[in-house]
Amino acid sequence: MNLYDPLLERDVDGIRAATREYRRDHTSDELFQAVARFALLAYSPSQHGKHAVISCLSAHELRGEAGERYDDLLTLKKLLDQNLAATRMDLAQANKDLAETKLANHGLQGE
Repeated sequence: MNLYDPLLERDVDGIRAATREYRRDHTSDELFQAVARFALLAYSPSQHGKHAVISCLSAHELRGEAGERYDDLLTLKKLLDQNLAATRMDLAQANKDLAETKLANHGLQGE
């Protein structure tokens, strides 16, 4: 199983399964590097790349406190960040569409 496919699909169960499979042959540090690499590749053309890296570093700092749940924290934090970024983009598009609709319908008021 590829670690990145479930991350791209935002499939929580798939992410957990891929993480467990990845960890059979890799360390938590290697998982961190793989998720950070994914974050950079997925978001590098935009400002979201900076936030993705900050998110990964934040998760890495919580490593000691997370204990055995670190792998879930690392991968599911990435999923939440993806969903938040997608929601922000959807909201921005909806606001733009609304503004365009208002502008197009401005002359129709009162008719």
